[in-house]
Order: sequence, then structure tokens, then C-alpha cells
Amino acid sequence: MQTPLTSINFSLSAACGASCIYCPSERGKAMATKNMPFAVARKIIDEVRAPEFVEKYQVVKYVVGENGDSFINKEALDILRYIKHRNPKAHIFCVTNFQQLTPEKSATILAEGLISSLCLNIDGSDPERYQAVKGLAYQEVLEEHFRTFLRIRESVQSPVPIHLSILSMHNYLQAVQNRFHRLPTQLRDAQATQWADDTEEVGARWAPLLRPGDVISRMRPMFWAERALVDKTTLDYSTYRCPLLKRIRSEAFIAPDGTWYACCFDDNYRLALGNVYQQSVDAVACSPAREELIGQLEAQAFARIGPPCDTVNCCWT
Repeated sequence: MQTPLTSINFSLSAACGASCIYCPSERGKAMATKNMPFAVARKIIDEVRAPEFVEKYQVVKYVVGENGDSFINKEALDILRYIKHRNPKAHIFCVTNFQQLTPEKSATILAEGLISSLCLNIDGSDPERYQAVKGLAYQEVLEEHFRTFLRIRESVQSPVPIHLSILSMHNYLQAVQNRFHRLPTQLRDAQATQWADDTEEVGARWAPLLRPGDVISRMRPMFWAERALVDKTTLDYSTYRCPLLKRIRSEAFIAPDGTWYACCFDDNYRLALGNVYQQSVDAVACSPAREELIGQLEAQAFARIGPPCDTVNCCWT
């Protein structure tokens, strides 16, 4: 099967220090290899840059931060350096919650130009709301780590743009109630049901520190933390489409041990299409397993695929 392959998405770590209300509590726990070894990343990056691979595919982007916090991985900076070294024209997109992106790491990343753009979620306008949604310390993560990143970005005149995404507790609660007629399974604070939408407050607090070219947007609710309670016998799969099918057709999602898994909603790397540390990237890209998965998604055969696709109603709204 000849398919485009435009992006390599690295899950550099299957671990995360946050406990977001919309993320599955078991996410990444089935992966024995928690952090991607440098050797795994290097093999993939070298193959992607081989002349025969470049001629066949058009990889122009790398994503770091899939299904975990990349900066828990102690080799994350070395992997970023190697991506830049082997493919200096590629766009390196970083997704992080900033818990482990310390000022020291920020200084290195920005001074060496190791990323091209960055995305983070700020899901609460004050410490109480932020903690309720993400389970993180507002002062350390945002007031210290994120503010320092912004300050260093200006001091070194880094061109890295920021996409700040917001999913307020109010909006998530409403979305879950509208779809499932109940409260979120991971709701920690009963008082949160009385909170108003503070999306605008989050934007107003951080917008003065951003620059033209940065983006602030509302995050579309996803329900992968609600999957365990879904009654799959009631789902009419013909009414659903895979919201990430376009990306699955053209992107590789690589777990810490080299497993190529379905997509970023495959929270425990269950739909394994092959292993690019044991096989070539090209072999998995053209494999019958990948062709079959794409065909089943196109046919809306979600029940036949099984988890996590048999709860396709828990992907994006």
C-alpha cells in the first residue's frame, strides 16, 4: 500500500504527572517501556532521512508529546537535538503541560532552536480550578515554568509560536452531561458543578504575555476518560466517523518501545500495527495490518476493530 507519511509522532514517555479530568486514569500503564530510549528514536529518525525513504515519503513534521509528558524522559533533549541534526528543515511540534519543562530545559530548547512550535493547555483561571481539571500546581507549572519560558523566548528572540488551548471545567462538565447524562467519572470536586465558564478569564490573563502569531483557542471536549462506562450495545456505529482518520492515513504514532499504534486516542497503545525498532518504518507503513485498520475505519467497522475504536463516541465532539 502506497500511502503518504508526512509526520512522525513520538510518545517519548508513557508517563505523565498530570491527572486531567478528560484523560483516562490508566493511560500508558500497559506500556512496560515508559520512556523511549535514544536508540529507538535514532533508528526511526535515521530511516526517515535515508534517501530511498525521502524519495518515497514526504515526512515534514515531528510531534513530541503524544500520550505522555516528553520531558519526563531524560533523553528528550538529546532526541530533539538528533531530529534537528538529521532533518534541520522539519517542523518540530511540542505538546507539553510544562510540569517537567523546567526553566533550565526551556533555556536549552530555545537557545538551541530545538522546537518549531509549542502547544499547552491552561484549563483554569486560578489555582483551584486548574488543580481540579489537571491535578497540577498552578504556581509551579504556570507562574514559574511557563512564565519563564515566555520570558526566555523574548530574551533570545526565539520565533517559536505558542498555541494555548483551554477546556474549562464548566465546558467539560456540560459536554459530558449532554452526551452521557451524568457527571464525569473523574470529577474530584463536587463544587465544580457550580462553576461558571472561565475560558475568557484564562485568555485575558495570558494574552498580554503572548505575541502576534500566538493562538488562544477553546479545546474541543473529548471523552476518552468516560469509555469504561459506555454501553456499546446501544451505539449506532453508522452515525460516527473516525475523527482522526486523515491523520491515521498520513502519520505514524510511535510508542516508547517502538510500537506503531493507531492514534493519540489509543491511550494504552492497544492497536499495534508493528514495531519500528524491530522492523523498518517502511515495512510497517506498508503493512497489511495498517491497510486493514484504515480500511475498517473507512467502513466504520468500529465494533470489529475493538478497543479503543468501539467507543468512537468518546473521541472528539
